[in-house]
Amino acid sequence: MGNRGFWRELKRRHVYRVAAAYAVVGWLLIQISTQVFPFFHIPDWSVRLLVLLVLAGFPVAMVLAWAFDATPQGIVRTEPEGQPVLRRSNHGTLTIGILGVVIAAVIGAGYWWWHRQPSAAHPQALAAGSVSRAPAAGPGATTAVPDLSLPMTMAGPVAIEPKSIAVLPFENMSSDAGNKYFADGMQDMILTKLADIGDLKVISRTSTEKYQSHPDNLKTIGRQLAVANILEGSVQKAGDQVLINVQLIDARTDSHLWAQAYTRKLDNIFGVEGEVAQQIAQALHATLSQREQQKLAVKSTQNAQAYDAYLRGLAAGLNAQSTADQYRQAAGFFSDAVARDPGFALAWARLAEVDSRIYQLRYNRSTTLAADAKHAADTALKLAPDSGEAWLARAIYLYKVEADYQNAVAALTQAQQRLPNNGEVLAAFADVETRQGQWNAAIEHIDRASVTDPRNTRLLLLHSQIHAMRREFPDALAILRHALAIAPDDAALLACKASVLQAQGQLDQAQALLAPLPPAPGDPTVFKTQVMQWLYRHDYARAIRVLQDAMAQPQTSLGSDLGDYYYLLAFALQSSGDAAGAHAAYLTAQGKLEEMLKVSPDELGLTADLGLVFAGLGDKAQALALAEKAMKLEPAVLDATTGPAWQEQRARIEAQTGEKDRAIADLALLLQTPYASAFYGTAITSALLRQDPAWSSLHGDPRFAKLADGKTASHE
Repeated sequence: MGNRGFWRELKRRHVYRVAAAYAVVGWLLIQISTQVFPFFHIPDWSVRLLVLLVLAGFPVAMVLAWAFDATPQGIVRTEPEGQPVLRRSNHGTLTIGILGVVIAAVIGAGYWWWHRQPSAAHPQALAAGSVSRAPAAGPGATTAVPDLSLPMTMAGPVAIEPKSIAVLPFENMSSDAGNKYFADGMQDMILTKLADIGDLKVISRTSTEKYQSHPDNLKTIGRQLAVANILEGSVQKAGDQVLINVQLIDARTDSHLWAQAYTRKLDNIFGVEGEVAQQIAQALHATLSQREQQKLAVKSTQNAQAYDAYLRGLAAGLNAQSTADQYRQAAGFFSDAVARDPGFALAWARLAEVDSRIYQLRYNRSTTLAADAKHAADTALKLAPDSGEAWLARAIYLYKVEADYQNAVAALTQAQQRLPNNGEVLAAFADVETRQGQWNAAIEHIDRASVTDPRNTRLLLLHSQIHAMRREFPDALAILRHALAIAPDDAALLACKASVLQAQGQLDQAQALLAPLPPAPGDPTVFKTQVMQWLYRHDYARAIRVLQDAMAQPQTSLGSDLGDYYYLLAFALQSSGDAAGAHAAYLTAQGKLEEMLKVSPDELGLTADLGLVFAGLGDKAQALALAEKAMKLEPAVLDATTGPAWQEQRARIEAQTGEKDRAIADLALLLQTPYASAFYGTAITSALLRQDPAWSSLHGDPRFAKLADGKTASHE
């Protein structure tokens, strides 16, 4: 067949028409996928896969068009020229083109299904070690291991949305290193403005603070944060002049999208963060509501000194590792800001938050501080009734100071409507909901917060602790594996994982995690996990020595955790057989706890600890009365996380004072109750009953043996 005959045959067999139809249908599929897939959070790679499938399907469609045609009688083989053929349908060309696309899609989908890796995002899948494996390739072959540090939720990996952005720490370009606070504060201010825009996904500062200002691996960082865009910046402050440089980069392609330099004097810098946010929104094609446009234009203060003090407070970057002095320093900066500008609503809101956290962390439990926190929260809301930050400050005050969870939820609802990207609001919801016993809602809110705060290990720690309170240990361990992939040396995460292992009776595995950690009495969660491990293994000498060292150091900000230390020291001496030493330690503990209760009479932890001390001294009536007081003041119906812990304290007293029937009844109920123990790091389990010497007086009772065997503990 000559060239002319070949091209004529292509035309006769409608190959040209099929090619044109295929191109139209393929183009439409690609256009639809690029618009629709992101809406349903379908990963970007699926669009690329579809493009490849359309290209791969083209030769398939051409072969089908050459060999077959669609007729009224169905699809038939095309006969060579000169032989009779059935009359073709007008729709045959389009049908074969579409058929080619469909076949290509089916082939590609089958290939993807065959080679796919099971999702490791759901904790149950992670707990089971669900990882796809390539066929064995002989000795030395390696298996594909998923990167557990990448963002994930209970539903699966976090999709990278086109309108997502992370703001990296700003570089301090000033000659004075002391101006770093100004760069940190400006980053936080711009981030806060961006987070007000509902059409954007904005990553929280806690997930970006450990990155460098201008890193080389933007694509990696984009994957680690699940964002498409990254904002870099630098700040140079000299005298009363400030130069701010910012640039927006597409993390997927490492291409620059927008850049701008802002030169301002300190007395005219107010509102620059709103300008930056406005231009970023335009560059990312984000839609702004009228309310959002108004909020971006708001200048929170026009007092240069108040603004400077506020930036210093923001730069404190308070987190779970912050000390009491750091919290007090931040509060001092915000107090200075509102003193210089009493109309500075945002500074009042921050002051209310910090004061409320100081109160909740027991760094200061005075009625004066509680009143100051309330005044700051009320003032912020009065000055800016439409401010999401003001509503959040009110919510934090309500649940951290007043324990008014119902009204806190109402305030958080108002805050969420105004702060659509704020992970702190979602985390606060989760905290309140656990105390209300709404466990599933709390887990859902924590999971959602992980989308905008994917590398916040404190958030992941809380997530795992909620599962541990419910004795959902595989889920807790899966989340901890994810968190430790991000921060492998984090002592709090390692201790939490050890406590979960302890709760399941896996003491050797827990020991492997705890052994490298130095005793840390300043971190009660870690320290008590270490002490309990020594008690479980009957290493009383080590527990006594470390507790005595802790008592010899000034620990002014531990509150009821310090009361736990005093009790545990006396109990360790008692368990070691040193009756005289134990009695002396119990007397010392009594004096210290009574002294602490004079300063903080509402500290239920101290009240319960004093009850345990009286039990050690043999005063059963006084011990039980104090336990009952703690249970009455904070029952489980008021606080589902800590309320049952007071019942556990009562059971300890009952076991030590010979009230076996009552102790076993309390333990049977506790084994079915989700809560946070004061000593275990999880809810009580059958394994902990077997390991903890606190329950040794109950050994030999068949009812206790049944509990310790796990026959009534459904979650273990």
